[in-house]
Amino acid sequence: TDQFRTFDVSVQLTQKGLKEWRSVLATIRGAALGLQTAEWPSNCFEETARMARLGFQWGETPDVANLATALAGKLQVVGWGASEDLRDLLALDRTPRDASTDERRRAVSELLREMNTNVPLVTVVAPQDELQVAAKGAKKVEPIYKTPYFAEKLSEKVTSSQIKFPPVNPYIPDTDPKPKYAKKAKPTLKDFGPPTKLLDDGFGKLWFKEDRIFGVPRAAVLVLLRTEATGSRSAADAIHARIWTRLAADALRDADYQREFDSYDASLAGLEWTLGAGPRGVQLSFGGYDAKLPELAEAVVSAVKGFDAVQYALKNDNLERVLDGTRRDIRAARAAPASSRCIEELGVLTERPKFPLIEAENALKKTNVESLRKWLTENANVFGSVAATDVLVEGNCDETYARRIEKSVRSGLSGGSTIPAEPSVLQVPLSTKVPIRYAAKPSASDEVNYAAIYSYQTGSGSDVRAATLVLSSVLEAPFYEALRTKRQLGYVVQAASRYREGVSSMVFLAQSAKDDDVCRGPSDLVRYIDEFLDTEAPQLLDKLDAAQLADIVDGLARRLDELPKALGGAVAPHWDEIVSRRYDWDRRAREAAALRKLSVGDVRDLFYLSLARTGASRRPILVVADRGKPSSSMRTD
Repeated sequence: TDQFRTFDVSVQLTQKGLKEWRSVLATIRGAALGLQTAEWPSNCFEETARMARLGFQWGETPDVANLATALAGKLQVVGWGASEDLRDLLALDRTPRDASTDERRRAVSELLREMNTNVPLVTVVAPQDELQVAAKGAKKVEPIYKTPYFAEKLSEKVTSSQIKFPPVNPYIPDTDPKPKYAKKAKPTLKDFGPPTKLLDDGFGKLWFKEDRIFGVPRAAVLVLLRTEATGSRSAADAIHARIWTRLAADALRDADYQREFDSYDASLAGLEWTLGAGPRGVQLSFGGYDAKLPELAEAVVSAVKGFDAVQYALKNDNLERVLDGTRRDIRAARAAPASSRCIEELGVLTERPKFPLIEAENALKKTNVESLRKWLTENANVFGSVAATDVLVEGNCDETYARRIEKSVRSGLSGGSTIPAEPSVLQVPLSTKVPIRYAAKPSASDEVNYAAIYSYQTGSGSDVRAATLVLSSVLEAPFYEALRTKRQLGYVVQAASRYREGVSSMVFLAQSAKDDDVCRGPSDLVRYIDEFLDTEAPQLLDKLDAAQLADIVDGLARRLDELPKALGGAVAPHWDEIVSRRYDWDRRAREAAALRKLSVGDVRDLFYLSLARTGASRRPILVVADRGKPSSSMRTD
């Protein structure tokens, strides 16, 4: 901070690690002491200096709001002075700290000396039942929030560790990278057109777009290996795919396990990669400075293809660690607020493939080394089941660069399997009377909130999407006013448009913890939502005029017309269209055009056809979630 310096280290612990947190701390303190006496090689300073310089030169310029937030603390300390003072402060904040290697060496030595002189402040956070096993001393209670905690004095004795410095980082650019094209001063929507399809041979597709807009030496690579193995068929597939990708990601970042590449080195060089799996298949992404990105992509793809998940699972309790993390994720989802559970269940009911939490939990209970081995065998180690590939390369690169990466992706893949069905949204049955109703299972925790969410499918297409966006804008604030401000039901009150796999909906969500004459349970929330849609919503639409509509449309259309500010923002919509196989490159522009030609009558027609009780196209679905521990006064829904 501006008053003092801190050096923070955070470590995520398994249950075994929690019990041995003192050993973890001793390792950290020993390393800090060993670093103070070790002879630091020059590349440690030269590499960080180069990356700092590149980050300053080619880092994304923050917008005004983010810059103001970042500087707020400094401005409070310095105080408001003359314009020259403020200018100097801004210059200091945005200027790299130039220093020689010797100066950097002395600064690090001084920092380590200060660190090792002081006893660190250590905070260990865990669930109370787990923390008690790892804590020493009597339990205390924090006076304000009544949080129990344990305090103990750390040992002042520290044993120095022997330090082995890493070799030269192979992913640091050999020379300062430069963009092929300068930043375009005033880009237009035409500049953000779709990528070119360089290859389509029935198995693999390669898409490419050279950056002539942002003028930065960066590139982005996105890969989808389409396979049914990773979650399009069953919750068991989805769970095994999740376990497999987590094991693989851990193994590839474990320098002691694999030597094909060093993931930590890559991150220090401004490169990043991710691995994930979903109903469409296995996804990989790579991004950062373009100079060494192909080497990283080739190394990661090769390492993932050669990964022996069973062997790694059996080593050092790796499988149990990953299973424990997944169990905690599901446990957290089961204990989520009522509103979150309503949203989750709405997705399970209307989106395919999406599996109930209980199915995922049951599948996880049956997951072990043998089930993982069987899943990998049945699916030809995942990569043998790949039916098609999609690769998108965008940025400061050329076609040769893109083809090199695509070649490494498809190497060893044969195809011939079934391409997974595209995720979809089920059409809710027509209903002019009682909606489809689903009651979510109460939370596994002592959750005091209950919630209800109404969803009305409005259809597909740009015209419907435009009318749904406007209807949401008209009803959003009044809905909040009616349920939150007037009835004081709770902070989670929302009317919004929803868009999933090309299908638009209007949703109305409310959550409350009240247990009085105003509201006692989900059925009361449903009644208030119905009242709003039966009375206030029609009145609001009757009052809507052309001038109000023009203001709403202008704001929504401007948002759709906004151009991406960075390479990642330009790549994302292209990838969405490729992944979904819609290739609807002009969707946002078409929605903006549909908004601008919208009439008041169009918005009213959408409401009376799709949301009003007598609507001929009304497709409602209702999901409610009760308290974790329902009160005895709960009414019958």
